[in-house]
Amino acid sequence: MPPIGRLVAHHSGARFEAEERGLLAELEEFDLEGGPVMDALVFADMITAPDGRYVSFEQRMDDIMARYPACCGGRGRRRPG
Repeated sequence: MPPIGRLVAHHSGARFEAEERGLLAELEEFDLEGGPVMDALVFADMITAPDGRYVSFEQRMDDIMARYPACCGGRGRRRPG
Protein backbone atom coordinates (compact mmCIF):
# COMPACT_ATOMS: atom_id res chain seq x y z
CA MET A 1 0.00 0.00 0.00
CA PRO A 2 1.30 3.50 -0.77
CA PRO A 3 2.36 5.58 2.25
CA ILE A 4 -0.74 7.80 1.97
CA GLY A 5 -2.99 4.80 2.58
CA ARG A 6 -1.02 3.80 5.66
CA LEU A 7 -1.12 7.38 6.93
CA VAL A 8 -4.87 7.63 6.56
CA ALA A 9 -5.42 4.16 8.05
CA HIS A 10 -3.61 5.10 11.27
CA HIS A 11 -4.32 8.82 11.71
CA SER A 12 -5.97 10.53 14.69
CA GLY A 13 -6.28 7.60 17.05
CA ALA A 14 -7.63 5.15 14.50
CA ARG A 15 -6.12 2.32 16.52
CA PHE A 16 -8.47 3.06 19.44
CA GLU A 17 -11.46 3.23 17.13
CA ALA A 18 -10.49 -0.02 15.41
CA GLU A 19 -10.14 -1.71 18.78
CA GLU A 20 -13.57 -0.45 19.90
CA ARG A 21 -15.16 -1.74 16.70
CA GLY A 22 -13.37 -5.08 16.73
CA LEU A 23 -11.34 -4.18 13.64
CA LEU A 24 -7.85 -4.15 15.09
CA ALA A 25 -6.72 -7.15 13.04
CA GLU A 26 -7.83 -5.42 9.85
CA LEU A 27 -6.00 -2.22 10.79
CA GLU A 28 -2.83 -4.17 11.52
CA GLU A 29 -2.74 -5.19 7.85
CA PHE A 30 -1.46 -1.63 7.26
CA ASP A 31 2.03 -0.84 8.52
CA LEU A 32 2.12 2.07 10.92
CA GLU A 33 3.50 5.11 9.14
CA GLY A 34 5.07 7.46 11.68
CA GLY A 35 7.19 10.57 11.64
CA PRO A 36 6.65 14.19 10.73
CA VAL A 37 4.19 13.51 7.89
CA MET A 38 1.91 11.56 10.25
CA ASP A 39 2.26 14.32 12.82
CA ALA A 40 1.22 16.90 10.22
CA LEU A 41 -1.78 14.82 9.13
CA VAL A 42 -3.04 14.39 12.70
CA PHE A 43 -2.45 18.08 13.44
CA ALA A 44 -4.41 19.09 10.34
CA ASP A 45 -7.23 16.68 11.21
CA MET A 46 -7.50 18.07 14.72
CA ILE A 47 -7.97 21.67 13.53
CA THR A 48 -10.19 21.06 10.50
CA ALA A 49 -13.97 20.72 10.62
CA PRO A 50 -15.73 18.18 8.39
CA ASP A 51 -16.57 21.00 5.97
CA GLY A 52 -12.91 22.07 5.72
CA ARG A 53 -13.10 25.15 7.94
CA TYR A 54 -10.39 25.88 10.50
CA VAL A 55 -11.53 25.16 14.06
CA SER A 56 -9.71 25.13 17.36
CA PHE A 57 -8.66 21.78 18.81
CA GLU A 58 -11.33 22.17 21.49
CA GLN A 59 -14.01 22.83 18.85
CA ARG A 60 -12.88 19.77 16.88
CA MET A 61 -13.03 17.57 19.98
CA ASP A 62 -16.50 18.92 20.82
CA ASP A 63 -17.61 18.14 17.26
CA ILE A 64 -16.26 14.59 17.44
CA MET A 65 -17.95 14.04 20.82
CA ALA A 66 -21.25 15.39 19.49
CA ARG A 67 -21.16 13.22 16.37
CA TYR A 68 -19.99 10.05 18.11
CA PRO A 69 -21.17 10.30 21.74
CA ALA A 70 -21.47 6.58 22.41
CA CYS A 71 -18.96 5.38 19.89
CA CYS A 72 -15.27 5.38 19.40
CA GLY A 73 -14.61 9.09 19.04
CA GLY A 74 -16.41 9.85 22.27
CA ARG A 75 -14.92 7.09 24.35
CA GLY A 76 -11.47 7.52 22.83
CA ARG A 77 -11.20 11.06 24.12
CA ARG A 78 -12.00 9.95 27.64
CA ARG A 79 -9.76 6.90 27.53
CA PRO A 80 -6.90 7.13 30.02
CA GLY A 81 -3.24 7.15 28.95
